[in-house]
Amino acid sequence: MSVCSNVPEYQEPKCFVSSGDPKEFITEFIQYLVSISTKSSSLLREQYAPVFEALNHAAVSSRGETHEDQLAQILVDIQEAESEDREDDSRGIDLMTSDDEDDGEEIEPENEEDRVFLDDEVNENEISSYRRLNEELDQNRRQELGQRREEIADCEDMLFGEAKTSDNKVLNELAEKLHAYLNELPVLGFNSGKYDLNAVKKFLFPYQKEDHPSKFTVKRNNKHMVLKTKFLKLLDISNYVAPGFSYVQFLKAYECEQTKGFFPYEWVDGLDKLHKTSLPPHAAFYSSLKNGNITDEDYTYCQQVWEENEMSTTRFFGLV
Repeated sequence: MSVCSNVPEYQEPKCFVSSGDPKEFITEFIQYLVSISTKSSSLLREQYAPVFEALNHAAVSSRGETHEDQLAQILVDIQEAESEDREDDSRGIDLMTSDDEDDGEEIEPENEEDRVFLDDEVNENEISSYRRLNEELDQNRRQELGQRREEIADCEDMLFGEAKTSDNKVLNELAEKLHAYLNELPVLGFNSGKYDLNAVKKFLFPYQKEDHPSKFTVKRNNKHMVLKTKFLKLLDISNYVAPGFSYVQFLKAYECEQTKGFFPYEWVDGLDKLHKTSLPPHAAFYSSLKNGNITDEDYTYCQQVWEENEMSTTRFFGLV
């Protein structure tokens, strides 16, 4: 499996060939991709520094009068109103000891009507209209205080509980999403969802679950379209090009100097084939997928590559 990158310090192509331990192969491969992702994220954060600074400045500026401040003021107002009500209750006026007794005004003696009213007040079998009115006022006040306590509880929950909200929340979430986006390195493969990932998924998924858990996976039939982790976003570019668009055409479309090499994929049915000390025969390059073989000219090119690079085993032929 080979990797090419445009990230500085990682622009030299790197090829990974299994030595027989799939877990070691997957670990080395993923760790290399994560190291590219870390470098890329560092460069992007420098590039997007003005954006993060603008988001932070907007968040600080909006703290002058936030929704949280408004809720806090409502809470203070309700508590002050409740405190005033308690003070009013403790400020009862005793008419019998009022200072009005000293103003020199003559107090009329109790008459028959007054005695009837007082007798009615102490009658336990029938509640007077005065006492009934007083009880109704007390009940209304209790209901009002209960409602205020509920409002206080709601405000406290919004201010200090799970329902806490702020005008800065949107800005903070936006900054977090941008930071997460910059951490994700897009890794593009050609037909990788159908071939490469399926070939290594038996070992790749357990490794990811342990060290780099997947955030989500998009799969169609037996083809992985997207595999996303905290640092990587594995994409199959063949999902985003026209049907029948080959890898060679893809490279030419982006004026890439590299051209697709030739490798006897179906001939290599075991690790022992990688230790062969000579170039495989022309027939070994047959592909049942293409229902054909490479041309004589292509095979001559493979011989030249073998000789010019002084290759000793087939393993090195796959690294070119």
